[in-house]
Amino acid sequence: MLYASKWSVFAEWCSAHELDPLNCEVTVVLPFLQELLDSGRTPSTLKVYVAAIAAFTKPVNGQSLGKNDLIIRFLRRARRLNPPRPPSVPVWDLSMVLEAMKGGPFEPLHAVELKYLSFKTAFLLALASVKRVGDLHALSVSATCLEFGPNNSKVILKPRHGYVLKVLVTPFRAQVISLSALPASDNAGSSDVTYAQVKKDARRRNFQSQDSDEFTVG
Repeated sequence: MLYASKWSVFAEWCSAHELDPLNCEVTVVLPFLQELLDSGRTPSTLKVYVAAIAAFTKPVNGQSLGKNDLIIRFLRRARRLNPPRPPSVPVWDLSMVLEAMKGGPFEPLHAVELKYLSFKTAFLLALASVKRVGDLHALSVSATCLEFGPNNSKVILKPRHGYVLKVLVTPFRAQVISLSALPASDNAGSSDVTYAQVKKDARRRNFQSQDSDEFTVG
């Protein structure tokens, strides 16, 4: 139980300071929270500790620990001093993923399952276009929204008629996506393919499998 483990940490801290964890004031909890914050615990983790302590102790003057003004102010300031920081580097290896897409179950294109072809198409497009999920879902494989260059040299995609961008102020607000093919690999044994080739095969098989002209394939 999550609360039990958090409570155990607090109880041990109180024992080390010769305090009773079941009968403690807010002035006792605040130094405990401060030590956690100083040790690198996030504000969201501190909230879990507060909830755990509140679950094992009685309200003071009819007020739960989490509703105490001093606790609320402490957590609010902790959030201001330690705002959430999204990871700046992906936790996955892009080169490894791209390398894996050169083989099964994503190759050869003419023989792979439609599911894996759809995965590959959606992933490559999201990577190359930097579009939101909603923008990608609005793309269509109809003739008016999808155009290929000579010899699969490029692909131009447009959203279906009537689609409105959710976020208008963005560097990526252009609705038309134009992607040029990369030069062919000099390695004769390579299975590199352009996005245009993947998209063209996905479009053909999408038409064969369903009536919808949506970009995504179920």
